[in-house]
Amino acid sequence: MKIAVIGAGVTGLAAAARIASQGHEVTIFEKNTNVGGRMNQLKKDGFTFDMGPTIVMMPDVYKDVFTMCGKNYEDYIELRQLRYIYDVYFDRDDRITVPTDLAELQHMLESIEPGSTHGFMSFLTDVYKKYEIARRYFLERTYRKPSDFYNMTSLVQGAKLKTLNHADQLIEHYIDNEKIQKLLAFQTLYIGIDPKRGPSLYSIIPMIEMMFGVHFIKGGMYGMAQGLAQLNKDLGVNIELNAEIEQIIIDPKFKRADAIKVNGDIRKFDKILCTADFPSVAESLMPDFAPIKKYPPHKIADLDYSCSAFLMYIGIDIDVTDQVRLHNVIFFR
Repeated sequence: MKIAVIGAGVTGLAAAARIASQGHEVTIFEKNTNVGGRMNQLKKDGFTFDMGPTIVMMPDVYKDVFTMCGKNYEDYIELRQLRYIYDVYFDRDDRITVPTDLAELQHMLESIEPGSTHGFMSFLTDVYKKYEIARRYFLERTYRKPSDFYNMTSLVQGAKLKTLNHADQLIEHYIDNEKIQKLLAFQTLYIGIDPKRGPSLYSIIPMIEMMFGVHFIKGGMYGMAQGLAQLNKDLGVNIELNAEIEQIIIDPKFKRADAIKVNGDIRKFDKILCTADFPSVAESLMPDFAPIKKYPPHKIADLDYSCSAFLMYIGIDIDVTDQVRLHNVIFFR
């Protein structure tokens, strides 16, 4: 089949590679001049910056993309596990270094508050059990029809996740010390969610960091986007850059997408996979499609969005590798 993938972010690149590995003819359309989406790169005045994500968690997920396509990930990216996850600053002279080694981690906790390890390990155990439920019954499943989600198994397993309380409430249930609470709460901000508002299920993020470690890609996170792009090329995928999608065209008879309008041209495909954000799709690409009409502009505007971020890319011409970690978190008073 001829398949179009809209967007050359990580989702689009990973999906296109898996589809192509099954023998389909795949074309990726990307409106920007380079691949990567939010996992982008900035080069200026001799400096190179990762513009999006900076932390690799759950590296097996990255590796699996290459394995599923019959390739060795080591031919495309070089992953390194960090000994220390990050430095956390509570004040100029009040710094905590968070290690990945469990024995070192326990020693760090005891140095903050004697006896805190028990509550911390209970927290990790609780969250890990929820993670296994979420992964097995919700995350790694395909939803092709309503009954795939709305069934007794999902109801029973979903209740075990206890998502009605917030992340900070779950942490405070196990941890009394304020510093340790902060060490386990701020990670929800990775996805723009306040721990005081986000479901407790998002406590999976610090659990993953502590139990699976944090990795780094040699050359920066953009190396993942470059590796996935090369994987696609090796699989025969055509990547078209500067390709602005103007419309996803719906076949009126079969009520399914069968063409796209890109840079003024109509291109026909057997299947179309769109990885763009839902609001932009609803407002710009297929606003007249019946299921999308349920989300007029005022409903789109009223959706509960995660917060944005103010980013500063600062280039310095001195070596500070002995003074700061790769990742640093600063709590302002």
